[in-house]
Amino acid sequence: MKLRDTTVLTLPIKDTNVKAWSQIQMPVLFIETDGTAEPYRELVDYIFNSLASGQMAQESATKCVRAVERFIKFYDTILEHNFVIYEELNLLLSIFTIFRHKGSNHEEAGPEFSDLNWAPVETRTARNDFNAIVNFFDFCNIQYGYITFQKEKISTKNSSWYQSLEAVQKKKDRDFFTHLSAHRARFKMLQPDMEVPFPKILKTKSAPPTNEAEKAISQEEIKTIIAAERNPVFRFVWIITSFGGIRLSEACHIWQADVMPSFYWKELFQVASNKPLIFRSEPSDCKYTGTIGSYKITRRKYLKNKYGLIPRNEYPIDNIQHAGWKGVTYTDDRLFHPIFWQAGHDIIDLLNEAIKEIQTFHSINRTSKTHPYFLVNMRPGQHFGQPTSRSNIQNAWNRACIRVGLKPHEHRRNIHAGRHLHTALSRELDMSDRSIQEMLGHSSIKSQNSYGKSLRLTAEKLEKAHFRKSNNEEE
Repeated sequence: MKLRDTTVLTLPIKDTNVKAWSQIQMPVLFIETDGTAEPYRELVDYIFNSLASGQMAQESATKCVRAVERFIKFYDTILEHNFVIYEELNLLLSIFTIFRHKGSNHEEAGPEFSDLNWAPVETRTARNDFNAIVNFFDFCNIQYGYITFQKEKISTKNSSWYQSLEAVQKKKDRDFFTHLSAHRARFKMLQPDMEVPFPKILKTKSAPPTNEAEKAISQEEIKTIIAAERNPVFRFVWIITSFGGIRLSEACHIWQADVMPSFYWKELFQVASNKPLIFRSEPSDCKYTGTIGSYKITRRKYLKNKYGLIPRNEYPIDNIQHAGWKGVTYTDDRLFHPIFWQAGHDIIDLLNEAIKEIQTFHSINRTSKTHPYFLVNMRPGQHFGQPTSRSNIQNAWNRACIRVGLKPHEHRRNIHAGRHLHTALSRELDMSDRSIQEMLGHSSIKSQNSYGKSLRLTAEKLEKAHFRKSNNEEE
């Protein structure tokens, strides 16, 4: 079994805030992929954020990168680039920790591990690698929606983590390899319908390509989930992610001022539409803060001056208010982008109903005195009226699936799969790749005039396509 080649280089980082080269030297992991070396971008993002925020020292960053590098090589050895499923993750990490502690040539290890050439290390060192990997996976879970490990404290030898580790150690290596093989056999049966996002290190290089329809959640199932959802905030999220095509983290950044009546489509983009206009606004530097035509101050400054807050993507990742921002391609210096709806009248009616309920809540409780965000906790409690968290929404999604008799995170039943549904519906309407890119915010347009014209044309195409579809259904 040939392991993927990996290299860790220490590179200087350009600090965009001061427009100069900073003194931070960042370790970057490069992985061989199909003959070319590519940086492991999620890990780059994690290390950069940790160093820049002061949460991680230089030495700790290097150790973290090396731990992830070892985990990649171990994964290559034990699973040979096959997929793993959720139930395997903790077991895989436990076995990795055993081999890290005992070394790759201990008596229970097979010959396939000789290429790792790991010397035995102290339990504390193995635990540090364990923690580094879990923290990185947690970051990927928060930032990108990847799944992570089931949590288990490992502080004492009486913890169930140590007990399960000892149980695994007592088995012969072939026993737990057989256990993994059984999981993989089960996964092969589920694979066509399995669409839980994993970090890239846990994906095979030769995975068969899938189209958007194969990645998307079932339209019938998401409509059932939406119809049964009583909480207007969650109903809004299920609709906007599946039929608006945005990421969950982007939804968490929506301000009350970003949600506007349908006539603003005509005013801002010269397109007649009966659907609400909602902006995906860059959380820090967008210059739209609530008044159309006034773009003098960024959202970062507005939040600081009026509320004493910072944008949600600038909170530490372990803060309940943190919401990542993967980004939308903007060329308009106001840095907002409309959401394009792939929805019929039934869904739009439910969306408008949810918007009205949420706006009424904001009006009665005067939430704009403490923050500008649209998605809030509406149930009485400690965080009443405050911006809702990604974890709260994820938990609500699990409940929403179970409520209608569906098992969450199976058969593409996850929030991110709604984004793929949006693309699949766009293709059904024969929208061009260029138009789809613009709707999702992936397309770069050179000038502000071109930006406005291009978005207007895309919006017009979409309205006409929905009109044709509606007429065909009536016939």
